[in-house]
Amino acid sequence: MYDTLIMLKPEASFTVDQLYALVMEVVASGEATVERDVEAIRITTDSATLNIDWNDDAHVIEESHEIAVEFGVPSQGCPARFEMAGDDPDMDLFNDYLIINEKLQATGKFVIFDTQEGRLLFD
Repeated sequence: MYDTLIMLKPEASFTVDQLYALVMEVVASGEATVERDVEAIRITTDSATLNIDWNDDAHVIEESHEIAVEFGVPSQGCPARFEMAGDDPDMDLFNDYLIINEKLQATGKFVIFDTQEGRLLFD
């Protein structure tokens, strides 16, 4: 249901620690549970999951270029990304999903691409 590439702009920096703090702030008032390991964050409810994984593998910059060319998205040169994906049949985490992405967008450090729609999430 959710499938978003949150591509870090060239020369920008943002850590998993910073993302974890942002996620904890967003879900603090809800019923979701947050788990974290070194490069991943998992948000769950009884019927929903939202996974956010850090990816800075060598192929990411190439895929950023391909997305820029194919979809006209300003992702050229993005060397790393958070990959956000999850299943949420009852839309329990929909607001959390949107607010997390909105807060990341507001930093000015990301190009946020909705892979299901083939466009920027906030366009």
